[in-house]
Amino acid sequence: MRFPRTLLIWIGIVLACSDSTREPPAPASLTVAPDTGWLLLGGQRQLSAQLADSAGDPLPDRPLEWRALTPASIAISGGGLVTGQALGPAQVEARFGTLADTIEFPVDGPTGPMTVTEFRCGGWSPVEPTPDRLWLEVLTPDSTFVPALTSRGGRITRSFNLPFVQVLFDRDSVAGLLSATSPFLWLVTVTDTMDTRFIVVIGFTRSTSPADTAALRAFGAEPRFLGTDWASAELPDSLVPALRAWPAVEYVEPNFPFCTAPSRR
Repeated sequence: MRFPRTLLIWIGIVLACSDSTREPPAPASLTVAPDTGWLLLGGQRQLSAQLADSAGDPLPDRPLEWRALTPASIAISGGGLVTGQALGPAQVEARFGTLADTIEFPVDGPTGPMTVTEFRCGGWSPVEPTPDRLWLEVLTPDSTFVPALTSRGGRITRSFNLPFVQVLFDRDSVAGLLSATSPFLWLVTVTDTMDTRFIVVIGFTRSTSPADTAALRAFGAEPRFLGTDWASAELPDSLVPALRAWPAVEYVEPNFPFCTAPSRR
């Protein structure tokens, strides 16, 4: 049977109107992520929240209300960006209508006045730090030493391309971990720059030449010394992977002294 064309057009219009007036799925759950971890004092952490219907399907693009339940320790933006303001427990709530989800995490960081000082070869220099919580920069011989920091209660705040991390430690834990034979160099730090600069040693697979100095400078590094088959230079940590990829480069290592680990030079 053939239907008149006008009738088919009206059927299509009715079906389209029926679909457009259908109620969207109602939100049935709200989940905030990440729901674990911690926040560095003065640092920031981006949270997200997902609404889902009764079948578990996501419902995007719904406006959410974010609220800091502990305003003394954190502040939160309308988009879920949390800023650590004071040490202590923190709670954040996300809400959509009657649905809500709350997460808890600690705000941690150094305590008391910070004095820049090094722990090297068994002692602090020039003075011993006084805060109970220390924010340290730790240089290790290689990345396999990092678990030793976390197993002693350290909290890694940032990692680098070099075997170098920033970590929070209880002062007593630091004293127990360090010794005269420790291969680590420790530095109490008060700032966290976005792109830390290092003095590195660059080993070449061939003899060096003045052209290498020019190439390093053009690359964004500041040459310090040119040896027979190695060079030292200052450069941002972000350039280390690309420098290691140079065809004539054998290794790129930090130019920090160790108490027990021998230098490759």
